[in-house]
Amino acid sequence: MTAEQQAKATFIKPSQVARMLNVCLNTLYAWEKEGIVPRAVRFGKARRFNQAEILAWIESNAASQNATRTDVPTTVNNETAIQSGAANAS
Repeated sequence: MTAEQQAKATFIKPSQVARMLNVCLNTLYAWEKEGIVPRAVRFGKARRFNQAEILAWIESNAASQNATRTDVPTTVNNETAIQSGAANAS
């Protein structure tokens, strides 16, 4: 990323990214370390994530999960939940 692109980019706090992903900060940091999510940049001691990169990452992962998880139903009706609950209870 060039200096000009960086100047125009919007950066968000790790806590905001964690909230967007519905994970705790430790999970976000672990994912960053493992290269799962885009890396944060440092401004002095402050770590910030490029908002556009995070949104693109979310979009690409949502698309790939939908493509690979066709066998998983997107909704469960009450009847199915009751039947599976009854089967597990016996």
